[in-house]
Amino acid sequence: MLPPSEKGIPNMTTAGRTFEKEMRVVVLRVAADSPSGAITTTEAKERAHNYFSPTQGDLEPNPNRGGEPMYYQIIGNVIGSHEASSTNIYHNGYAERTPDGFSLTQNGRKFLDEQHG
Repeated sequence: MLPPSEKGIPNMTTAGRTFEKEMRVVVLRVAADSPSGAITTTEAKERAHNYFSPTQGDLEPNPNRGGEPMYYQIIGNVIGSHEASSTNIYHNGYAERTPDGFSLTQNGRKFLDEQHG
C-alpha cells in the first residue's frame, strides 16, 4: 500500500493545515460570540479567520470546492459531522444542530470557559 503522500493525498502533518481538533474550538468560539449562540455554516466560514491564524495550507484553494480555502472544508466537516464520534461537537453536548448550522449549548460554553479561557 502506498503512503498517503504518494497517492496524492496530503499528509496533514506536512501540509501545514489546521487540524479538525483545533477547528472545533474555532467554530465553538464563533458561535459563543454570536448574540444568539447560533451560527450557520456560512457564518462560521466567514468569521473563523478572526479566531485563528490560517496557515498557507489552510488558504490554498480547494480544487474540489470551487477554489474556496481548504479550511472551509474542515469547518464544514466539523459542523456537518454525522458520525457518532466521541470527538464531534454534538456527541459531547457542546452544540445542537440547526437546519443550517448549529447552536452552542451551555455545556459548550462551559467547555470553552474551562478548557480554552
